[in-house]
Amino acid sequence: MIRQLKPALILFALLTLLTGALYPMFVTGIVQVIFPVRADGSLIEKNGNILGSELIGQDFTSPEYFWGRPSATSGSPYNAFDPVTLTGSSGSNLGPLSQTLVDTVQQRVDTLRAADPGNTLPIPVDLITASASGLDPHISIAAANYQVPRVARMRNMSEADVQALVDQFTESRLFGFLGEPRVNVLLLNLALDGIDHGAGRAEQAVLLGQERQLPAALRAGQQAQQLDIKGHCAPPDFAARAGIPERARAHKTPRALTEFEKMLIALS
Repeated sequence: MIRQLKPALILFALLTLLTGALYPMFVTGIVQVIFPVRADGSLIEKNGNILGSELIGQDFTSPEYFWGRPSATSGSPYNAFDPVTLTGSSGSNLGPLSQTLVDTVQQRVDTLRAADPGNTLPIPVDLITASASGLDPHISIAAANYQVPRVARMRNMSEADVQALVDQFTESRLFGFLGEPRVNVLLLNLALDGIDHGAGRAEQAVLLGQERQLPAALRAGQQAQQLDIKGHCAPPDFAARAGIPERARAHKTPRALTEFEKMLIALS
């Protein structure tokens, strides 16, 4: 009996040491040397202070900043972990028949319209619907372009200058075919305030095999404003957006559009 158990116990101990200690330490060491910024969570630092992470959104509400995608996480927006409810990243879990969802989306529409009354363009859907993870750091190019007039007006800048900055921080599809072009809201807002965060971007360029231009100074004499940042470190957001169809899908028995679907069609 002991002779049969001994080889199994020795193999168990060796595999535990190899896969549970040596291999993780080896991989961690390599990543820390090659991609130290990304290995530590893609944190953005300024004068020793952590301003946030490239991988998690933040709740910008001031009109002089670009706003990110709404978040439905517990406790506060973009909350990776709520110690009260013991929940992390999540969506609202509200279906298209939910009146709460309809009211929430309408409130977001009213907020956007009030912040920029002269903007009559259709509101991109990702500015009024929360992502599945609640941590999405990106918005679509359409969502960024929609906010250009407001940000330019509040900062006394030309729309061309703000648009150029949006174009500079537009990220292409991963490897040229995965995902959609997108804009990282935190990086864009930091650039608006003239805060350099080029180290992490340069490292990302190496990772993707691309050359990226580091943020340039906007203009001489532009006054940097203090960011209201409530970022938390979190794993990357790879969750897909909560897709809502623009029209009812075909069924054997046709059904009427819900109020939420009618709202999205009217906004599109």
